[in-house]
Amino acid sequence: MTRKFREKPPFSFNFYNPTKPDWKRSPKRKETMQDLEEIQSIIGEIIIQLVILEKELDRILINILIPKGGHLGTLFYNSFLTQSWCSTIAKCKAFKVLTTQHNRLRKEDFQNLRTNLRKVFDMRNKFAHGQIICEKDEILLCYFDTEKNEDIQQPLTREFFDDFDRKLDSTKEGLNEVLNHI
Repeated sequence: MTRKFREKPPFSFNFYNPTKPDWKRSPKRKETMQDLEEIQSIIGEIIIQLVILEKELDRILINILIPKGGHLGTLFYNSFLTQSWCSTIAKCKAFKVLTTQHNRLRKEDFQNLRTNLRKVFDMRNKFAHGQIICEKDEILLCYFDTEKNEDIQQPLTREFFDDFDRKLDSTKEGLNEVLNHI
């Protein structure tokens, strides 16, 4: 799902700090607000793509556990996979355990798939629970990193979104390959 950017980057890097008293009167304010809206729209698209990716993960789990699907597949989906206690992390762990037994991908490809799967869902959580702020010349995604036990400020640049798109595309392709081999 490589996103095509306009010729002009979807956001510029000439922001005024909203804490400056003259920021509200600045001619850049309108452009800044448009840039923030653009980034929020991109993040919304990414979250939608990750919901779709999670549904693919559900299909894989159902196909491994209940190969013939049917009523039992629907029951498993409704009774387990859609429940609040069955988090995306739990599904990823189940995927790891179950696909280790049914995997026909090369070990390196499978390892990359699991790594990318974790990274894209971690980023979804950062987008969903973090804050987007303007600071100096950047738009930042601010979140708390539980592994590092510190606050992180991730610049939201074109390169960042391009890299994330590559991971997302790679993850989708890997899941489709797993689904085709079950």
